Amino acid sequence: MKEHDEYNPPDDAVKALARCLYPAMVAYFESDCGKRKFARWQAEKGTKAATGDEDAPVGEVRRAA
Repeated sequence: MKEHDEYNPPDDAVKALARCLYPAMVAYFESDCGKRKFARWQAEKGTKAATGDEDAPVGEVRRAA
């Protein structure tokens, strides 16, 4: 047995999977539930908002106007 068995799926398979999953992921994270859970996750991890806004309090996502 190899020390490290690796599976490297073809790029086409990865891209096809991404095309299927991406719209659902975006919709979830734009939903109220997704936003609440993401903010809770950020607060637990102690991270800044993912918008790149360094002045945003932990767990708060600043929205563009």
